[in-house]
Amino acid sequence: MKILITSMFYKKSFGQGLCAEKLAEFLSKKNKVTVFHGEKTEFKNKKNLEIKKIKSSSIKGLDILSFSFNLSKKVLEEKFDVIYAQDYSLGLTDFSKLNTPLIYHARGTVKGNSINRPKSELTIELMRKMIIPLMINMDKNCCEKAKTIIAASETIKKEIKDYYKISGKKIKVVSDGVDLKKFRKTKKLKNKTKKLKKKLKTKNKKVLLFAGRLVPQKGIIFLIKAMPEITKKIPDVLLLIAGSDTSQGYKKELDKEIHKLKVKKHVKFLGYIKQEKMPELIELSDLIVSPSTYEPIGIINIEAISLNKPVIIPKTIGSINTLKDSAVTINPNKPKEISKAVTTILSSEKLLKKLSAKGRINAKKVEWNKIGNKVEAILRENK
Repeated sequence: MKILITSMFYKKSFGQGLCAEKLAEFLSKKNKVTVFHGEKTEFKNKKNLEIKKIKSSSIKGLDILSFSFNLSKKVLEEKFDVIYAQDYSLGLTDFSKLNTPLIYHARGTVKGNSINRPKSELTIELMRKMIIPLMINMDKNCCEKAKTIIAASETIKKEIKDYYKISGKKIKVVSDGVDLKKFRKTKKLKNKTKKLKKKLKTKNKKVLLFAGRLVPQKGIIFLIKAMPEITKKIPDVLLLIAGSDTSQGYKKELDKEIHKLKVKKHVKFLGYIKQEKMPELIELSDLIVSPSTYEPIGIINIEAISLNKPVIIPKTIGSINTLKDSAVTINPNKPKEISKAVTTILSSEKLLKKLSAKGRINAKKVEWNKIGNKVEAILRENK
């Protein structure tokens, strides 16, 4: 099978880019795969895997639109057996000229994200007001034109049906996965974690970890607002925030809140962390906190339970069935619920052990090879 994968993001330590990379590599074992991506980096080709960069704007908000415009022209130039779109960037394509079947992987909906996203600075909100209607239309267009839609969870399947009026008959639910070989406890990981603890000065600390893009919908602001109450009960707590600032001005908002609440010594920003460094970062943490107001899957949480680490997650997260034995759920926009969950877990060794017990067992259900086989079967059915 000759497969084209389209994805704005590729080979990142979070979400879609990581999933696109894992699926491309799996599918290239038995098929010829081409990837069109919008990253600034040039990636090396591998056996049966050709990775091509499509130009996009460096201006946040306009990057996806410029990528989509350039992609819509490029995708018509070559012939494939099937096109496997990882996001709505194909939404500007003239589908009347596209004779190749489209499989659309929805890891969320633009409309769902927009509805559940907390407001940010005025300039960002004005830009969103102009761009979001177009992006919703692109997302809907991909759903309508796709021969089959892969939804990342039952929650996303329901959103597609409700928001875009798409028949559930053409929607198949397939979760994203985890690399169990990388996320496992080994002597090598233990040694790396020991060095990282020394570097980050986390000895004798209770470590909370947030990992993901620094964007409003990830709910980081609510986690920071919960910190004063957490520090009262657990004075030696340290919150590590790992991720890129991909939303203009949002990091400044977080810094302002940290200063206002006087919790600076309890919060440390790590910036972008490469995927290969994530196992040791998770391993040194006591608890992973993901207070997203919109979270279709939340890969970091699946990676965490693979290492038998407990997680705090929103009640609406799409991967709830995989995470439930290892998780405490909260309403993400309520700092009091976050602080109560954190202090309850970290104050009880018994609860910590209970939440840590079944994590890896459940993570095995969504190991990447299993997910890849399901996706490949869907592509073959629709080629």
